[in-house]
Amino acid sequence: ASEVQALLAAWQGIEGTFIQESGEIIGLDLEKGALTLEPGGQFEFSAPPVSHVADVAKLFEAYQARLVSLVSSLGLRVVAMGYDPVTSLE
Repeated sequence: ASEVQALLAAWQGIEGTFIQESGEIIGLDLEKGALTLEPGGQFEFSAPPVSHVADVAKLFEAYQARLVSLVSSLGLRVVAMGYDPVTSLE
């Protein structure tokens, strides 16, 4: 959890304002979108409404580049994965 807080603090130092719930920091309101911490510990990037799909791609690419840069500077790494413990393969 301390690594997540360090990442959010580093990001907030560049842009954004903290989103809090019950006194805990759970994300950032960014200039273009929001970054929130989900219950499983993963980050969710929410883009603002845009006119074209290409604009969504640009926003996501900028978010991903910032994420990877900050994570690397903190000696961490990004793991893109998912797991569903309930649904069968069928």
